[in-house]
Amino acid sequence: MSSQNGVSSSPDPVDKQSWMTAIVDGTAFRATTVGGQYNEDGTIRTSWGTGNLAPAVNDQFTIFVELDTVQFDGSGYDLADPSSPVRIFYAPNAEDGVVTLAKSGSASLTHDQATITVAGTFNFVVTSSDQDVVVTSGSLHVEPAAK
Repeated sequence: MSSQNGVSSSPDPVDKQSWMTAIVDGTAFRATTVGGQYNEDGTIRTSWGTGNLAPAVNDQFTIFVELDTVQFDGSGYDLADPSSPVRIFYAPNAEDGVVTLAKSGSASLTHDQATITVAGTFNFVVTSSDQDVVVTSGSLHVEPAAK
């Protein structure tokens, strides 16, 4: 585990107090694995949730929520705005390595670097060559595991 300025750049272990849920193309998604980490200098926080989109689907679906902790002020953000300090990425199958940036949608997040907690709501659309993926009613709460 590396640390700079008291900020861990290793993934935060999380417990059941952390979650990520959403409706993906009309199907309920609840992440079975949730985590987060800061980059080396503590200016970028990435939180993620991964799990099967449906019990019968074995592909691991992942949503990444990234925020710039320097520009972030806790207001709502338009994901279509290139200057937004919040970016969301979607990976429909974690094993194939394809990650797509959401170019439209919104996010309303809170971030507390002292407690290493990110929480809020999000909605987005990802356009790919195969289809548009519509994610609504997204929510997350990512905090370190209790010690």
